[in-house]
Amino acid sequence: GQGPWQAIIAYDACVRLCLHSWARGCLEAPFFLENECSVLRNAFG
Repeated sequence: GQGPWQAIIAYDACVRLCLHSWARGCLEAPFFLENECSVLRNAFG
């Protein structure tokens, strides 16, 4: 199935969005990026 690929693409998009938001001064973004994006990795399995 396409499930794993969709998860990888969605994870990549979230990381990129967090990096972009952080660069623009978003104060919440670092939470999702710390510990090598552990929050996002756990959310996407």
